Amino acid sequence: MIDPTYTGPERRAPVHDAIRAAVAEGIRDAVSDPALWEAAGKAMRNQAQSAAGGWLLGGVHALLTRAAWALAIVAGIYALGGWTAVAAFFKGGGKP
Repeated sequence: MIDPTYTGPERRAPVHDAIRAAVAEGIRDAVSDPALWEAAGKAMRNQAQSAAGGWLLGGVHALLTRAAWALAIVAGIYALGGWTAVAAFFKGGGKP
């Protein structure tokens, strides 16, 4: 709403100064609050753990998948030829 008693920009300066001082005080209070820094640190740790967790669990999943395939291949060789075939497979480097 427009103030009908407004007399010019010189009345604006005290309001701007008061707003500037209030904002500066609010920022100082927020920055000096240890709970704010603790919450920010906790949030950063959680983000880092979730990002690293996805990468780490993806790597573990890939490793377990490869190990399962290797075990399945060895089990197949054992089923077809027994321990002798498994030993021959490893001695020959997997070549027939």
